[in-house]
Amino acid sequence: MNGDIARLEAGYRAGRRTPEDVVEEELERAAEAQAVLGPFRRILYARARAEARAATDRHRRGTARSPLDGVPVVVQAGMQESERRARRRPSGDGEEGLLARLRSHGAVVLAEADTAWRLAHRADVSPLRNPWAPEHAGGDGAPASVAAGVGAAALAVESCGWLRAWSARCGAVAFRPTRGALSCGGIHPLAPTLDQVAVVARHAADARLVYEALARARRPRARRRGGRLGVVPPVSLEGEAGAWAVRQAYEAALALLARDGVELVPVEPPPLPTARAAALTLWYAECLEVHRTRLAAHWADDGPAARRRLMAAAAVGGADYVRARAVRRALGDAWGPALRRAGVDALALPTAPPAAPEAAFALAGGALADTLLYTSFFDLIGAPAVTVPMGRDALGLPAGLQVAGAAGEDAAVLDWAERLEAVRGPWPLPPRRSASAVPVGSSGQGWAKVENVTVMASSVSFGPGGGPL
Repeated sequence: MNGDIARLEAGYRAGRRTPEDVVEEELERAAEAQAVLGPFRRILYARARAEARAATDRHRRGTARSPLDGVPVVVQAGMQESERRARRRPSGDGEEGLLARLRSHGAVVLAEADTAWRLAHRADVSPLRNPWAPEHAGGDGAPASVAAGVGAAALAVESCGWLRAWSARCGAVAFRPTRGALSCGGIHPLAPTLDQVAVVARHAADARLVYEALARARRPRARRRGGRLGVVPPVSLEGEAGAWAVRQAYEAALALLARDGVELVPVEPPPLPTARAAALTLWYAECLEVHRTRLAAHWADDGPAARRRLMAAAAVGGADYVRARAVRRALGDAWGPALRRAGVDALALPTAPPAAPEAAFALAGGALADTLLYTSFFDLIGAPAVTVPMGRDALGLPAGLQVAGAAGEDAAVLDWAERLEAVRGPWPLPPRRSASAVPVGSSGQGWAKVENVTVMASSVSFGPGGGPL
């Protein structure tokens, strides 16, 4: 299934549209999205228009740089400043400056998407809202903006599975490659051993194009028929993510794949709660260390979610951190062999609980642990994973299917994402709304409790009889 980038490139090449026309429309849509959803820290009107004019000139001269030339994109807030720091302190290894690399392909940066971390650390901000139902949360600016139709793709840093979970809840594709495939050099860290730049898009083909451009590696596509995909029996689904809506979308997606010739192989799921506890332990401890100076100076400005998470982080001891790293090594060493023993190419799981919580509840930090149940395992071990929207619940909120593979199998994981989209069919954009349609007030659901982040190495468990995780 062709994505937005291929359609834009074809239009530019045929002279039906110009980057200036497209970017002007996208800036208008970005302003509408900002008024309704609040996904941006800032919209880059002047620079985006200048980049669009330059891209239009290149297309008219027949000197377009790449399929991304003139394509509008969004980047996570802070990447612009990180790019300036990278230029001042070059490392010489050629790995810094993903934003510069993106612009070298001619992409036009429309806006800086806000982050869940900054929103949690501001007591004076409104909740970021979901493009499908503004009374519900959007979680993170990159998936909320792309799902709303702003930009063909976005770059953002994922640390603990948050980005994929909220991409699923907003109805976007999000691909996190193998750890290290895209450098985080020059980007201010959140949790350094977990951080990885990811690509958010509305189509898997667009995520692939952006990833390949940034990774400077074009791997052959499998284009397979058949194939073997590990699946989790419905009775194995844990927590809120096992609710009816997610199970229905999960089973419906698997049925489509089976009709397309995929062999579905039931496997025991990875030890998801153990991995989540280890990932949160590392995330809390590293966030606290990296941001200690800022946090001490701005404690009074932080929102309630940030304060609770900081208190949880302060409770993580050195022994907890060491045990969490041991859990990560054990799970990472076991993951690839487990897939091979099961004889499967990848594993399919739900991505997140069935519905985004109401916006005020999410701003308070509610349900963090539930949100990360299905995604944190792969972020912890650094394996490639992608989420694809596969259905919606009774409220109209999207649900996603996640496919994950062994380290280094990025191309194969993207193949599965494109195949999922092909059997699913076109995915619509959410309806455009005016700011007057945004509900005011909170749900009154109250505050979530501080998560238990203690990890015991002895809690690691594997499949019986040497089987899959």
